[in-house]
Order: sequence, then C-alpha cells, then structure tokens
Amino acid sequence: MSRSTFSFILIVIGITVYYFFLTKEWAVLTEARANNIGASRALEELTSIQQKSESLRDIYNRIDATSLARINSMVPKGVNGAGLVTDIETLASRNNVILRQFDFGGATVRREAAGSAPAEFDVRAGAFPLTIKFDIFGRYEDFRKFLTDLELNQRLIDITGLNFGVGTDMDSRMMINVSAKAYYQ
Repeated sequence: MSRSTFSFILIVIGITVYYFFLTKEWAVLTEARANNIGASRALEELTSIQQKSESLRDIYNRIDATSLARINSMVPKGVNGAGLVTDIETLASRNNVILRQFDFGGATVRREAAGSAPAEFDVRAGAFPLTIKFDIFGRYEDFRKFLTDLELNQRLIDITGLNFGVGTDMDSRMMINVSAKAYYQ
C-alpha cells in the first residue's frame, strides 16, 4: 500500500468519524452553550428583581406607624362596608344632604362572601375596586360641598357617574344618583 493510499484512507476515516460522531456532539454542545447563556441572563434578572424587592422592603419598613395607619385608612384591609357607609353618611349630614339609598356593587361582595376568587386586582390603584351606588337628596350647592368633602376624605373613592333628577319640592332640592368605586386591600 502506498503512502498516498494510506493517507487517503486516514482522511476518509477522519471525515467519517467527524460526520457520524462529532457533528451530533457539536450540536449538543452548541445547545448547551445557548441554554447556559439563557440561564445566566435569567439569573441576572432574578438577582436584579431580588435587589429591587429588598430595596422596596427597606423603604416599606422605614414608613412610620402614623403614615402606615393613614395608608390603611385610605385603602383598608378588607371591604369594611360599614365604615364606608358611616363615612359617607357623616359627610352627607355635615353638608345638609340626605343619604337615601346605599348599594354595594353586589357581584364583588357576593363572590368574596362565597369564598371564591376576589375581584380583579387593580395594579394602578394597588387595591381591589368595590363598586358602590348611593342616592343623595338635597340642594345642588350642598351637593357640591358634599363632593368637595368626599374628595378630601381619607378613604379613596372615585366618582364614576352622576345622574341628576328633579325633586318634588319647590325649594330646588333634587335626587342625585352617584356611582363610585372605593378600594380595599
């Protein structure tokens, strides 16, 4: 056997070994490198999230008890429907308007009472919304004062709709249907 034939046979064996054995291993190695890079990026993101979480926890722990109590009164834990009705009734009597009817949004309260999933969490508000509707009877000027007090009230309440109706009295009293959202944690 000549040297060139032997060299040719060795080259063919080398190409065969490369093709059948090393290409599969190379593909596995390339995939493992890609997975390693992806895992490294995910680990970096998780580390970043952990640092942000610890930073937020430190900020939360630095909040004094008075401010935390104010936050809890703005967005109380749980629905606290009785407290909400009492607040609105107090505002109404202070402004010479009469609270005629108060209705909770029904579906949200019933779902929680039944033990199923609560209403959808509103990320922007940081709380669960509670739809409320109530009727106010009084003069327009007094109603404007009521709205101003409601705006300055400690508990967060967003007015979503108003319907004005004409009253039967001659002293310009009217019925106002108010739709709003209160929030709770």
